[in-house]
Amino acid sequence: MHVIIAGGGITGLTTALALEKMGISYHVYEKAPQLAEVGAGIWLAPNARKVLDWLGIGEEIRSAGMLINEVAIANEKMQTLRPSLDDTLRSGDIQLIAIHRARLQEILYQQVPSNRKTLGASLKNLHQDADKVRVHFSDRIVEGTHLLGADGIHSVVRAHLFPQAQLRYSGQTCWRGLSPIPLPEPWTQAAREAWGHHRRFGFTPIAPNLVYWFAVMNAPAGGQDQPENVKSTLLSEFSAFSEPMHMLLEATPGANIIRHDLFDLNRLDHWHQHRTCLLGDAAHATTPNMGQGGAQGMEDAYYISQALASDSNPEQVFTAFENRRRTKVDYIVNNSWRMGKMAHHSLGQAILKTILKWTPSPVLTRQMQSVYALDS
Repeated sequence: MHVIIAGGGITGLTTALALEKMGISYHVYEKAPQLAEVGAGIWLAPNARKVLDWLGIGEEIRSAGMLINEVAIANEKMQTLRPSLDDTLRSGDIQLIAIHRARLQEILYQQVPSNRKTLGASLKNLHQDADKVRVHFSDRIVEGTHLLGADGIHSVVRAHLFPQAQLRYSGQTCWRGLSPIPLPEPWTQAAREAWGHHRRFGFTPIAPNLVYWFAVMNAPAGGQDQPENVKSTLLSEFSAFSEPMHMLLEATPGANIIRHDLFDLNRLDHWHQHRTCLLGDAAHATTPNMGQGGAQGMEDAYYISQALASDSNPEQVFTAFENRRRTKVDYIVNNSWRMGKMAHHSLGQAILKTILKWTPSPVLTRQMQSVYALDS
């Protein structure tokens, strides 16, 4: 057995390390010629942390990020809508780590042996027959018994397998940035998402002197910003929000503010075809409202590696993998979509606030534990 992994992002690299742990031959190919300081912050929820611990790199990841002891939804004045979830986070193996995406990718990449990874390999085509899959990259042709497409929301592998697949625009655009300043009390180890009128602003520390923030607003898809104007525009659009919003925006260079329209992927009937299977965002891209995009890709890596270790037949392995993952993934994609829509609608926001206010903490804990569960 030899597994080709297309995509060297978080999902692809985690899959590589999972196959390494299981003693399965593989090689991971990434189209970028080098790893670059791109992206902003990411939450590593407990299910992601459990996968990283299973791989033996959990402590290194924790040391490179920040432990989050408090998570809360707030209004524009940064007043929390319910008591903090800090007790819940400290109990029942529920713990969040915030880290720079580029730092996480770097750690994962360094763990993959040098002879099992290639940069600058852009996938152009693939062919499958009875006993192998042949993948045409920009500079080489390689063969394997299985192909795992972990090449993200704009997956080239998916386009070859399922050209009818479509992305779904949420109607919302997100601006992300990194502020090179320490968060003052009471937010030094806190994560906040503040809800305003058709707007949200959130922040979390990812290092002692580095804060990841995001600003979400209703907007048509495809909009563009001028680097010299984007900061002043956001300060104006989010002027009703209290500190630390202003200080975080002011401390961020306008040229470093990233803009992304928020899409997910319309549900695919299948994630696999013959000897090829999609993983992570390539299979089930979700909006970021539940903080589970990266975590679900890591879960895919965990489960697909175990499936391949027990059975080499592609159709059987991929069918079993999809059956095991489908219910949870559908739940997260659908609920993340609904949460984003409701948070930007007056009535929907009122409903969410009522749910947050009156749902007992033990019930919230059980709901989080269900999302964060990882079968052994």
